[in-house]
Amino acid sequence: MKRIIAILAILLMIISLVGYATMASAESHGAKERMKLGGFEYSNGHAQGLFVSFNINPTTGEVKNYTLRNITVFSEINYQTQTTGRVLVHGSMLMYTGYGIHTEIGKHHGNHSNATMHFVWRMLIAHDNPTGVLHILARGNDTLTFTLAPNITIINTNTTNYCTEISLGGNITGKLLISQGNVSINGTRILIQTGEVKSSNIIFLVPAKWYIPGKIVSAVMQEIEKGKMGGQMYISDEGQDFVNYTSGLQMNVLEKERNRIQISVSAEGHEGKFIMLTIDKNILEYGKNRTVKVMLDSMEIKMEQYSQIFNESQNAAYAVINDTHAVTILIYVPHFSEHALDVQSVPVSGNSESSTPSSTGSAFSSETILIIGAIIIIVVIVSVAVAIKSR
Repeated sequence: MKRIIAILAILLMIISLVGYATMASAESHGAKERMKLGGFEYSNGHAQGLFVSFNINPTTGEVKNYTLRNITVFSEINYQTQTTGRVLVHGSMLMYTGYGIHTEIGKHHGNHSNATMHFVWRMLIAHDNPTGVLHILARGNDTLTFTLAPNITIINTNTTNYCTEISLGGNITGKLLISQGNVSINGTRILIQTGEVKSSNIIFLVPAKWYIPGKIVSAVMQEIEKGKMGGQMYISDEGQDFVNYTSGLQMNVLEKERNRIQISVSAEGHEGKFIMLTIDKNILEYGKNRTVKVMLDSMEIKMEQYSQIFNESQNAAYAVINDTHAVTILIYVPHFSEHALDVQSVPVSGNSESSTPSSTGSAFSSETILIIGAIIIIVVIVSVAVAIKSR
C-alpha cells in the first residue's frame, strides 16, 4: 500500500511538472500582445492618446513634440506656406485639413511687378496605434520641415524609383517615406519640397510595432514604397482604425458580427492596389477547423500564398497570414471604383462540426487535457489500491 502511495505521489509530481512546462510554452508562444486600439483626447491644441501625443496648431496644422510611447521623434513639423484649416478627431484618428495661397513676386517690368499665386492644400492624419503612423498629404509649392528631437538620428537615406526612405535611429527605429517630393537634409532637419503637379505623400511609422506577422513586414514596406499598398484596417472588439498609405483610398465597415465583416472600399483612379485587414481572433476565427473566405462584389476570389500575392497578378486574390491573437488578410483589388468586401470565417471543407471551434482549432486546451488525464490516472490508482486493501 505504501508503494502504491509513493507511485501516486511521483505520478502527480510528473503531471504537475509537465503541466507547468506546457503552460509556460503556451505563454511564450502567446507573448505577442493582443491588438489594442488607442483613442485621442483633444483639447486646446494638445492630442493625448494611449500611444501617441503631440501639440498641433489647430489653424496652421504645425506640430510640436510628436511623441510615441514617451519618446519624442519630431520636435517640430513646420511649413513654409501657412494654411488655414481645422482639426477633427474620431477615435484613434486625428485629422487636420488646411488650405492656403502662396504668392510669388516676379521681376519688375517698368512700374509693374508680376505676382503669381499658388494654391496649397495639406492634410495631416495621426493614428494612435503602436506604429505611431503620421501621414501627410500635400499639394502646391511648399516646403515642409521635420526637425528631429534630441537622441533621434538619421541612419541612412535610400532613394528608389518610387520614393525616398529615411531610416531613423537612436531612441526609436522608424521609417520616413516620401514620394513625389524633393528631399534634402540639413543637420537634424529634413526638408521636403512639394509641387503642384502631383500630391506629395509622406508617411512616418515604426514597423517593429506593427500588428502584423514579422515575416511579411519587409514585403509590405516595399509595397508602401511603391504606392501599391493602399491602406490597412485594424478591427477588434474595441472598434476599428483605418490607416491610408496612399491618397484617396476609403474603407468603411458596413457590418460587423461574429465571423463575418462587410466593408466598402473605394479609391481615386483605377489602378489596382493591395489592402490589408488585421482582425482580432475574437471576431474572426482562424485555425485548425476554420478558414477565411473573401468575396469581392459578391464573387468569391482566389486564396493564394502570401509570397505569391505580391506578384501583382491581373486577377483579384487574397492571402491569409496567421498570428497569435489576430489574422492578417492581404487582398489585391486589380481595378478600383467602389467595391464591397465580405470577409467570412467558415468551416474547413469536409468539416461537419456544428459547433464553432476556438481560435486555436481545438475543443480543449492542452492544459485541460492534462488535468483530465491526471484525474483519470488518480481514479484508476485509487481504485486499484482500494481493491488490494479489501482482499
